[in-house]
Amino acid sequence: MISMAKKALGTATKAKNKIPIILGIVVLLVLLLVAIYYFMQVMGQSLSNAQTNIGSGLSNTSGLGSDNTTLPLNLSVKDCLASKGYTTFLFLHSPYCPHCQNMQPIIDGLTSEGYQITKVDVTNSAQVAAVSECVKLQSYVPQFVCHRTGASDVGEMDREQVIELYNNCMLTE
Repeated sequence: MISMAKKALGTATKAKNKIPIILGIVVLLVLLLVAIYYFMQVMGQSLSNAQTNIGSGLSNTSGLGSDNTTLPLNLSVKDCLASKGYTTFLFLHSPYCPHCQNMQPIIDGLTSEGYQITKVDVTNSAQVAAVSECVKLQSYVPQFVCHRTGASDVGEMDREQVIELYNNCMLTE
């Protein structure tokens, strides 16, 4: 009888030892899920900031020109961008965008060769606001914008494609 009581006591002790272990595992899993949730929120927000800053409704809708451009006070795209200090071909990029990072050496090489290209960091809301007052921007980067017409093209390109866009922009008046 005593041996049966010892077995029952041993089984009860083992069950009592398992409960704290199981509770500990559950608490750790909950903490891990909370940490993953907050990490995803922070990463998602920082990545989406770059995209939502582009074309985020910062435009003044007093006039709409060709190529879906928004023109304040009925200025041409060229005059509007010039009034904001943008008088060259624009390269919109984000430091979080791998395609933009791939484009940086190409853009730097072209500017060192004399091509007039202005870099606009889309994580800088003041820069994006200034450009988007004159041009309806697309929600993606890298993006190239002709300062004369407001025409834009999106995506990673090779050197020749960028030169072709640049030359087409310069030929328009």
